[in-house]
Amino acid sequence: MAGGSDNCSAAAQALIEIGDPRAVPLLAPHLRHRVFYVRQMAACAIGQIPHPDAARLLIPLLRDEHQHVRETVILALGHVRDPAAIEPLIEMLRTTQDPWEPTHIARALGEIGDPRAIPALQGCLNHKDSTVRREAGEAIRSIQAKANPPREESH
Repeated sequence: MAGGSDNCSAAAQALIEIGDPRAVPLLAPHLRHRVFYVRQMAACAIGQIPHPDAARLLIPLLRDEHQHVRETVILALGHVRDPAAIEPLIEMLRTTQDPWEPTHIARALGEIGDPRAIPALQGCLNHKDSTVRREAGEAIRSIQAKANPPREESH
């Protein structure tokens, strides 16, 4: 991923398609690259490749200075579904000033599916943005469905 942005994007996409967890340690140094797009592509790839350290590597980038990196990391953490991301995402939900991040955070919390996120998501049900309210409601329903799967009726 040392070339231009097109090369970075192509390399990240190739690693995602291969899906080999051995690529994650090779991608990790790029999470600290000076160019935001390289950090974003590395985060995207790490979020798509199953690896036990993915959340640990991605969580620090929730504080990245660039909005696109943060949004990619939020979505990647949802894809990873590691409960270790719940508290950092909830904290970000409480403190973000970015108008787009609450929507992405609600979606990610719903994908992770941990009931600890429900109180924070309930707080979004009165958000001024209807998209945030909708995503929070869907996330709550998704978490509740995972926690209480429908019972099969016995005949």
